[in-house]
Amino acid sequence: NTSEDFSTIQDAINDPDTQNGHVIVIDPGRYEENVNVTKELTITSVAGAEIIAENSEDYVFKILANNVTISNLTISGANKWSGIFCKAGIYAYKVNNTKILNNSINNNSCGIYLYYSNNSIIENNRLLDNDYGIYLHDFALGNLIKDNEIKLSDDGIHFEYHSNENIVQSNIIVKNDCGIHTYQSSNNLIYNNYFNNTINAQEVRSHNKWNLSGIAVQINLTTGEIIPNVAGGPYFGGNYWSDYQGEDTNGDGIGDTLIPHTCNNKIIGDWLPLTKSALLTQTSTGEQAKFVTDSGEFEDLEAVDEDSLPQEAKDNKPEGLNLPYGLFNFTISGLTPGESVIITITLPSDIPVGSLWWKVNLTDNSWYSIPIGDDDGDNVITITLADGGLGDNDGIANGVIVDPGGLGHMAKINISDCTVISKPGYYVLNRSIIDSSKTCIRIISSNVVLDGNGYVIDGKDYVRTYGVYVYNESKRLENVIVKNITVTDWDYAIWYRDVSRGYIVNCNASSNLFSGIKLTSSDYSRIEKNTVTENIPGIFFVSGGIELYNSSNNIITGNILVNNKFGIFLRSFSKNNVITNNSARNNSVGIQFHESSEFNIIRNNNLTENWAGISSAYPPSNNNIFVSNVVSRNKYGFDFHRVSNDTLINNTVVNNSYGVYLEYSCNNKIANNIIKDNLWGIELAYHSEYNNVTTNTIINNSLYGIYVVSDKSYIINNKLELNGIFVDSYYNRVLNNTVNGKPLVYLENVRDFIVRDAGQVILVKCDNVTVSSLNLSRTSVGVELFRTSNSVIANITAANNVYGIYMRSSDNNLVIDNKLHDNDVGIHIIGSDNNNILDNEIYDNNKGIHFPTGVASSKKNNLDNNTINNNTYGLYLGDGYRTNVVRNTIHSNIYGIYLYFSGYCNITENIISSNIEYGMYVNHSNNNIIYLNDFISNTDNVESYESTNVWNSTEKIVYTYKGSEFENYMGNYWDDYTGSDSNGDGIGDSSYQIDRDEDYYPLMESFKKYIEQVEKLPPIANFTYSPQNPFVDQKITFNASLSYDPDGSIVSYTWDFGDGNVTNTTEEKIKHSYSESGSYKVTLTVKDDEGATNSTTKMITIYSPTAIFDTGSSRNPYPSIMGTHKGTITPNKTI
Repeated sequence: NTSEDFSTIQDAINDPDTQNGHVIVIDPGRYEENVNVTKELTITSVAGAEIIAENSEDYVFKILANNVTISNLTISGANKWSGIFCKAGIYAYKVNNTKILNNSINNNSCGIYLYYSNNSIIENNRLLDNDYGIYLHDFALGNLIKDNEIKLSDDGIHFEYHSNENIVQSNIIVKNDCGIHTYQSSNNLIYNNYFNNTINAQEVRSHNKWNLSGIAVQINLTTGEIIPNVAGGPYFGGNYWSDYQGEDTNGDGIGDTLIPHTCNNKIIGDWLPLTKSALLTQTSTGEQAKFVTDSGEFEDLEAVDEDSLPQEAKDNKPEGLNLPYGLFNFTISGLTPGESVIITITLPSDIPVGSLWWKVNLTDNSWYSIPIGDDDGDNVITITLADGGLGDNDGIANGVIVDPGGLGHMAKINISDCTVISKPGYYVLNRSIIDSSKTCIRIISSNVVLDGNGYVIDGKDYVRTYGVYVYNESKRLENVIVKNITVTDWDYAIWYRDVSRGYIVNCNASSNLFSGIKLTSSDYSRIEKNTVTENIPGIFFVSGGIELYNSSNNIITGNILVNNKFGIFLRSFSKNNVITNNSARNNSVGIQFHESSEFNIIRNNNLTENWAGISSAYPPSNNNIFVSNVVSRNKYGFDFHRVSNDTLINNTVVNNSYGVYLEYSCNNKIANNIIKDNLWGIELAYHSEYNNVTTNTIINNSLYGIYVVSDKSYIINNKLELNGIFVDSYYNRVLNNTVNGKPLVYLENVRDFIVRDAGQVILVKCDNVTVSSLNLSRTSVGVELFRTSNSVIANITAANNVYGIYMRSSDNNLVIDNKLHDNDVGIHIIGSDNNNILDNEIYDNNKGIHFPTGVASSKKNNLDNNTINNNTYGLYLGDGYRTNVVRNTIHSNIYGIYLYFSGYCNITENIISSNIEYGMYVNHSNNNIIYLNDFISNTDNVESYESTNVWNSTEKIVYTYKGSEFENYMGNYWDDYTGSDSNGDGIGDSSYQIDRDEDYYPLMESFKKYIEQVEKLPPIANFTYSPQNPFVDQKITFNASLSYDPDGSIVSYTWDFGDGNVTNTTEEKIKHSYSESGSYKVTLTVKDDEGATNSTTKMITIYSPTAIFDTGSSRNPYPSIMGTHKGTITPNKTI
């Protein structure tokens, strides 16, 4: 409106002459910007303006004003996530009356994102290849989403958190993982939309309306014509659903059976589902034929008189071809480029088995055939056509299929011996051929049908002999069909080389040296309903039941593959194949990918009892899609190495050792699968980053539901039951998952937090987190601490897990008053120091407390006053150093205490009784001090192997025994000690032999009989402070609640803050501030009720207010400002 020119869109918005209500027209061209719209404007282009995010981690357009219109633009590039928040092509933030019209919005995290924004109109936009197409979040109310095309997203439309009372109308929502997903969002009206997605719709805690209140008609008021619904019918009601299986019994285009349609119980239901109308035409005989397509729309359909074809086409018609209903010409439009469609055709009468759909290509007047489905002799057939591929005469992937063709069958030619077929025709084998020593049937002509008629072609297992060999050195063959034949004992049973539009159906290929069926450099062919068994090459060869070598755009469907090396083997640049509805059992690998075999679709296969159900090995094969397969009872369900951008959706993965295993594999998507009853559900192993694991149902996997070894994984919206998640990595995004119906609490880099409700708790790089009073059972790990410090695990019950509590590289934590039972390991500690394990009940586990050997040593941990019973190993202390094991009751285990490669530990005042094998077993462990313990009623009290330890106190102790006071060294009480006590001091006169060690001062009775408290233990000092990065004059909370006295109580806390201030108090917490920046040594001294003291010191750094901007580390390069600050913020380096 100002008639001014600007170099950027943002400059035009910011210009003071630009006022509310103005229109900004963008000239054609490419603009790299992130635009903030802060005024009530219309931003549009007359043609050709492409806006790309300059910063992919920011929104392309961020709308911050009401009454904004954005139209006629191409918008892309905001394709990074910021934590849990997606970056959008268009983001409307707390605004009203936005209009988003006629845009093309592609390749963003969210195409359009409305946050707390109301009464907007999103109309006639095309949204492709966004993570979320349209995303409404947090009270986005009263918006209209109409006439948009939304494809190739995780969720086409996503409503979350009270995004209510919106209207979703007349949108095309196809080829998304989920068409529409509503979470805690209700009272939305969703009708006249076209849904054809992996999952069409899903409601979670939502209640929406999926149809109008009744059937309606819309009329163009200008022309008076009825406006068709989205499926082409006359009436408006509900939505068109690709998965609706009901019938329209009265022909009104509204489904009448199997209602309401609930998308497999994922939504409340559509009571008026739309159906597609059939298209009728007259055949050349004057009878009626009916055509229905499962995708796209017929533009026209008409019978073609064969006499009207060009003379060359008539001359090229294969000899003996009969077209009983003539030819039909139709065009299907509205497809995604490259899409395949299935057309169901009902003809006037039954069709001979073995008929084909014959096509004439009017470009070169050639003929070829494609197989039909439902070839069962009735009058209903199906044909599958691919845009730009098999069955599309224009040969261009342009969203339009052109098909002149018709049903036909040919006269039959009998053959009875091995032969070369050199001209077109329908050849029928009339007897079996046994023990042939050379290639039996060689086909060197196009337009050939070889019908084995159920007979056998048998060879002698000679190398370079083939049962059926289809190849012509001088030209590429087309339209060769081999069917109904058994081929055994050859090098390759059936081998197609350089063939297009081939078809292999109802064959049996078994006991061949290499592959049963092989395609080399062949395309647009179909391998269907074959049985391929026992094709197992020598160990150094690679081949399979069905092998594709450098072969693309083929369909492999309905085959049975048993006892081959590879059931189906794709290698050497075999791309864009569809593998569907096959059964592969007892092969080394059910389906194998190798060497850049990419962009394949693997759907609805049953893969069972193989070493691996589906495997992709190096050199890698990427960009494959695996949908709705059943993968069961294999060692590896999915076994992927060095792959990227693969998609696993809606598969059922059960009873494998590893359900889904990824190694060196990144940017893959695992969504909406059922993963159940495996040992490992999903494992993201070494160097497998940026994988997206979302919306899976993961149940009862014995060890881990999800095991995350690699960094930067996205684990979102999964439902886990009877298992959980185990994490051994950083920088993960773990959100909105549940374990046994409760939240999975995953915290990373969090401090000063209390967990109040959870089904499982995982703490990664956390500080001062409290987990208390929870039942964390029947999951993989009740509580996992990874590089977490100064935290408290108290009063939880963890049962029936792999690990009750797991601690790795985690220091200064308190684990107190917990019940841990029926786990594989009650408490598992690796590479963790200075932790206090107090007053826990640990029973009926395989290992009660476990410090494993050979991983990382743990030092200076205190195990005090725990009850440990009925475990296989009560306490397994491996690679543990300077561990205090005091006052524990350890009984009725198989091994009470097992020491392995541990040293300098203090083991005292424990009652070790009734253990089935050994009270204590010491193996390669030295320099431990073990005294004042009771060894009672163990099968063997002690065994020591290759170990040297001290089995009595290292200093004399004053004690009282039977009323008299003595001073002496003190050992342990052994109930099988047979020595005497001649002087009555309670110490045996002779030593107790422990292999090459001795207890020189064995006690005659339980240590408790000597004195009530043999020696007082000092208190333990520990503290935390908050905030972690304080600045000058800021109040800092110092918290000594982690301090404790193992045999009494703390009565005072003395704080030396290192700035000259020393304060004595009886309170655990105190506040202090510093007047100058710098580093200070803070020392806490605690005193107990017996006067004993203990101190600990930590360094604290006080920052100036002008130097508190943290630009992050190289592994976490996200700048952050912590806390509340005064003064000037000055970055410490260029950002």
